[in-house]
Amino acid sequence: LTRSLTSAPGRLAVAFMTPIWKVGGADGNAMQAKRENLLRQAKMGAFPIGITACLAVLLLAVLFGF
Repeated sequence: LTRSLTSAPGRLAVAFMTPIWKVGGADGNAMQAKRENLLRQAKMGAFPIGITACLAVLLLAVLFGF
């Protein structure tokens, strides 16, 4: 249970970023490298500022949208 809770932000960020990477033209190998890099950064608690801002906007939209 603890492992799934600590890995949830990274998995959420990967799920959010995957379509954006696909639109940007990332192929299979580049996509896998980006996923692994993002999950590694999430495990350390160091998200890139753009992803953090997007997730914050998404959270606000959910909170104020319902």
